[in-house]
Amino acid sequence: LRETKEEVALKEISIEGKEHFITDIYKGSMKEYDGDKKTLQFENVEVLKYFGFERVYQKGFKTVRVSPDLKVYKDNQEVPIENIDKNDKGKLVYFAVEKDSLNEERVVFAAVKDGLESERVLTKDVIAFQESGSDTFTQGGFSMSLRKDTLCVKKNRLVNYPNIFNEDQGLVVLNRNFSKDLDYAGIVKVDESIEQDLQIFRVKIQGILEEKNFTVTSYSLWTPNTSKWEVSTSPKVFEIKPYTRILSSEGVKNNKLFKDYGEFSYKDKYAYVVSNGVVANEVNEMAFTNDLIKGVVYDVLPDQVVLKDEVAKVPTSFKIRTVLSYDTNKLIWTDKPEMEIKLEKNSIILKGGKRISADQLKKNDQLKILKKDNTGLIILVEKG
Repeated sequence: LRETKEEVALKEISIEGKEHFITDIYKGSMKEYDGDKKTLQFENVEVLKYFGFERVYQKGFKTVRVSPDLKVYKDNQEVPIENIDKNDKGKLVYFAVEKDSLNEERVVFAAVKDGLESERVLTKDVIAFQESGSDTFTQGGFSMSLRKDTLCVKKNRLVNYPNIFNEDQGLVVLNRNFSKDLDYAGIVKVDESIEQDLQIFRVKIQGILEEKNFTVTSYSLWTPNTSKWEVSTSPKVFEIKPYTRILSSEGVKNNKLFKDYGEFSYKDKYAYVVSNGVVANEVNEMAFTNDLIKGVVYDVLPDQVVLKDEVAKVPTSFKIRTVLSYDTNKLIWTDKPEMEIKLEKNSIILKGGKRISADQLKKNDQLKILKKDNTGLIILVEKG
């Protein structure tokens, strides 16, 4: 049970039948079911990642064996696998796979979609049910329902939809059935509630519920591995905790000033958010930049400052050699001369997915830097 009208102190996942540990979630166009070989064949196959679906293989073809425990859904009803026929060819299918003892994939869940469906991937956010026991919830500013054919994966296990609870944090694939004027969750993927690597978003703030959360109308997520900002036009909600810091080039601001009204309103402002999942560790006012370089630190330049009546040496800049600059038009790295990078009080420095201070930078660190002019705004220690 999800919850009753009475307060529930403990919520536990109840998994019916055999456990299935899901290794991947896919979507693809149905080609055929081979009853003799017990395989399903798909075309235009894509695998679900953090920001959406990505094409697998060059041609997108995939043949997968079916599990003896396979559940198949059509029109929101469970049906035998034999009900998949030529009339289903070309239809969209969401399917989940596990790996057997031979490390081979096999399908354990498949939901055949109506031809009039549309989809929107909502990245990880808090799931909020409208009321106890309801199957309708909101996520990322969208309202939808759970159904029998919703592909639900929780902590890598295949579960039935009643095992999705209020305040779970998950990625959702929102489907719309135009013929029935219905919005529902095609896929819900809830991860472990553990500390994650910090992520950096560039957002436009829409509204603030003071000291609780704030909503952004759109955002970009920086993916250092691909050197890109991945853009999403979906709304997203970030939680505010007592340790959430509000920063500018002047340093840390009072959290009580983080409002969407008044003389210093943040409404419609752009900012960077450093987050752990949906929790905002910091909201940081900095200029947007796409000027990306790489280099190796050969000197860290401290400056003497007074901290609590004591003189301390705090790095205000560093010098890098073996500099490469990323050309966003040609998508190539080009050589640049050595340079000095200045640091602001709110420069974001990450190492191993964690926030570090400027005095933790050291000689021979290999950096990737998003800079504005010669000021380092976001600095990633790739090796050091």
